[in-house]
Amino acid sequence: MTNLSRFNNKVVLVTGAAHGIGEAIARRFAAEGAAVAVADMDTKGAQVVSDEINAAGGRAIAITVDVSSSEQVSAMIDATVSQLGNIDVLVNNAGDVTIAKHFLTTDEAWWDHFLDVNLKSQFLACRLVAPMMAKSGGGSIINMSSGGATRSHRGMVAYDASKGGVEAMTRALALELAPYNIRVNALVPG
Repeated sequence: MTNLSRFNNKVVLVTGAAHGIGEAIARRFAAEGAAVAVADMDTKGAQVVSDEINAAGGRAIAITVDVSSSEQVSAMIDATVSQLGNIDVLVNNAGDVTIAKHFLTTDEAWWDHFLDVNLKSQFLACRLVAPMMAKSGGGSIINMSSGGATRSHRGMVAYDASKGGVEAMTRALALELAPYNIRVNALVPG
């Protein structure tokens, strides 16, 4: 039987939470008692999810963010802390898989886009949240990966590289942050 109050008095920040897996993660944490920051580029979608969590008796806020922007990630974390409290769980779910190109037709902007959205964004959020967690006695960071980290796909060199980077970064962070009681894991949906 699931303990539906195991996250009472906990604050969870979920990126890419307006739709799909991120939305389901945000809703489940809220159902189990967490206050949830629903962060996404889709302002309207994030607000809908947040409003529905609040209407169901939970506590949530919506935050518009481009996770590839250091300034916007910092503002997202500041908004979460000021409105909900210190972050206990960070779920780095935001990402992009939409632009497939054969390698011979790619350019630097295409490469940078995937590395910025899928990998750098997770680094930016972890870099700001981990010190907060260390100071408060611990926490949990969940980085979303995919099968692209271990299996190649045509037209997806940058995507696959970004997800391989997510898994390598997650292993390194788990090692470095374990002494601070911060658990770091990667999820691979599917």
